Amino acid sequence: MKRKQKASSYNEMCRLAKRHRISFKSPDSELWPALHRNTFAQICSIRDQKFDDYCADNYYGHPWRAFTKIRAKFLTRLAATLLERTANETEWRNALEGEFLLRFRAEVACPACRGRIWKSDFEAYIEPSADINDLRKRRKQRVFCHCPSYRVEATLYEIGGRRLFDSRLEHVIIHDADVQEKLQLPDKKPDQVIGLRETTAFEKLFEEFSKKFGNDDIVDRLTPFDESEQPLLLPFLILEAKSEDSADGFNKARVQTAFPIWALLKLQEGVRVQTSGDPPNISPLVWYFANRGEYWRVYGCYISNGTPEKYEIVQLWDGCVTEKDASLQLLLIVDYIFDWARDIYRPSILRMLKSAASGVAYDQVTLANDSDIFSDGQRIANWIPAPPTSPNALVIRSDVSSGSNAADHESAIPVSKRNARLKTIREAMIFHATINFEGLGAPKDLPQQHRHHFSIIRRIWATRYSEYMQRKDIDPHMINQQKQRVKELRNRACAMLKSIGTNEGTWRDVEILVFKRFDEEIVCQRCKNEKWKSDYEADPFDEEDEARLENERKDRNACRCYQNIETIRFAYDDSDDECESAIFDKAVSARLIRDPDEHFRRRYISTHPDRVLGLKMTDRYRRLIASCPPELTHCPVQGMNLLYPFIILEAKGPHAFGSFEEMKDQAAFPLRLFLELQDALRKASRKSLDPLVWFFAYRGEDWRLYAGTVVKSNLRLFDLWHGCIAFHDGALQLFQIVDFIWTWARDVYGPQLQNCLRELAWLGIHTGEGGLRETN
Repeated sequence: MKRKQKASSYNEMCRLAKRHRISFKSPDSELWPALHRNTFAQICSIRDQKFDDYCADNYYGHPWRAFTKIRAKFLTRLAATLLERTANETEWRNALEGEFLLRFRAEVACPACRGRIWKSDFEAYIEPSADINDLRKRRKQRVFCHCPSYRVEATLYEIGGRRLFDSRLEHVIIHDADVQEKLQLPDKKPDQVIGLRETTAFEKLFEEFSKKFGNDDIVDRLTPFDESEQPLLLPFLILEAKSEDSADGFNKARVQTAFPIWALLKLQEGVRVQTSGDPPNISPLVWYFANRGEYWRVYGCYISNGTPEKYEIVQLWDGCVTEKDASLQLLLIVDYIFDWARDIYRPSILRMLKSAASGVAYDQVTLANDSDIFSDGQRIANWIPAPPTSPNALVIRSDVSSGSNAADHESAIPVSKRNARLKTIREAMIFHATINFEGLGAPKDLPQQHRHHFSIIRRIWATRYSEYMQRKDIDPHMINQQKQRVKELRNRACAMLKSIGTNEGTWRDVEILVFKRFDEEIVCQRCKNEKWKSDYEADPFDEEDEARLENERKDRNACRCYQNIETIRFAYDDSDDECESAIFDKAVSARLIRDPDEHFRRRYISTHPDRVLGLKMTDRYRRLIASCPPELTHCPVQGMNLLYPFIILEAKGPHAFGSFEEMKDQAAFPLRLFLELQDALRKASRKSLDPLVWFFAYRGEDWRLYAGTVVKSNLRLFDLWHGCIAFHDGALQLFQIVDFIWTWARDVYGPQLQNCLRELAWLGIHTGEGGLRETN
């Protein structure tokens, strides 16, 4: 009943957002508004920053970069620690939010010389306007600190006496009374909001308003909160957090935050339209950060041109902060937004307010020297303890709510005693089954027999769509095919993101496109040549097998029938059954064969994978299996001759209840079963076979890849890749990964299985034992 009520509430929020012209746009640069295009492009370009390359040889003159790199490394370790102990939402918030958003509280000037100790690596861009000359002048006048470098780290953690920004935690957004009564908007409490402090410059402007217009309500029109003392003015950044195991996904958090974003945009627009003369060529902009455990996203929110005006939210970046690259990128994005807020947003707000108070046109307004240096110059370094050096030494910050209310806002789903008990049972069963879930480990921590495969997956993770399209070492025809695949996948994903009524069944259509290559023929039926060549190809661990495969690949030619080029091979070797049809098969909502623990497990964990891929049963395989020992099981899916499955897929809709952790729990026992079948075949034949099963999990547009293998009789599940298919990069990476696994299944896994079966068949013929074990 509670789930139905939650779903009904969510759908009502979606309809309400649509009614008020709040929409969520696909991450497509062509749709960005002109006034924010360069700003959004700079945010997206930060995705190209790599931890290993950052500050590698450019320390001199930029000492803050080294400390940024130290912070990124620390935050990566901290996130990994939280992930390992399954931290709740409050713990994630207390540990990470304050650290990532530290720039808005930290000092930017040296207490000794008052020179700058920090500069954003990506300075905020401003469109040509009356503000640009002022900004150039201010930036030119800034003098950088030349004190000893050890001061940089200590100074960053100092608190200035005249900060420009402030924040609020879980305060209810207050709408105008008339608007609230007319629209019946729900009360919302964003986890954190950052805005402008009431500094001396604002106080003077408010005095001018009071003298000129005889009222004191100007502050009420600039804050979304019910505050009389030190109000937070015109917030520009909003943050919403969920724990890793929360049932609420990013889409639900986004809809939940839609109306607070709407309210903040309307506040900014209200100031703009009150400016004397023609409103300046400035458009409202709000930044929205969403995080779910270690996964973070950054959105840009704006008002589009047109009548009536629309309030649009577009995703610009996503990343997993257990990766050093993502932690560094998120820190640089926060630095950029801080630079934008200090150099563009705040001065433009002051000029618009001064224009409204004085009646002088915006482009004629000049600002007094209102310093953007945080502190008044006191030496207060001893007020603050030294920055943390390890995750275990973390002290919970006082500026983040540590009470139970921090996680008890309206969208959180209460965990019943029964649900807690079921979770405990699942964890105990998984532990008993010797299933170890590994995180995003370093390459040295990966199993040796699969390290070369897993390293290629990590290399694919670094692929950028824009760079891929410019590559000259790949056949242009193949690049164009990949481009079309990415386009179709993104179009489907973005269309479903915009639709209110999408569910898991709707998203399941995406699977067909992603795994389409496993359903297709390998060779062209006309010329008998290869229809596709993967960007990355898998190689066996054994050197002799690798040499054999290399020679075999040299004999393969690409199909050119699309160019009407005759390259027909009449003497085609079909020893692997690749000539006539696809060599793989699949099962959807697969029911697996029974095992002794099934009755107990079925009460707590679903063991019916959404999709399973394996080898297709052919006459050749049937003959080999008929001569194998009867105690071996080759086809673990009930009612199907699906041989030795090697891919498992679990899916959830973007609004469904259940997290990635629960999907891993669901897949744990099928993974163990499939790996045990492979391992049993290896032991019986004593031939080379490295057990490996790939596990894809996705929730809406968010996809992840894991790999299960056997190490010392234990199942180890490695976390290899995360991506968002609404982005060009994520969609391309997913296709490259699937293509790579396809080559592994064809050129490594399949031949190893055949060798094992041939050996067992030979033994069976000579011993008189063998037979195909039927599935139950």
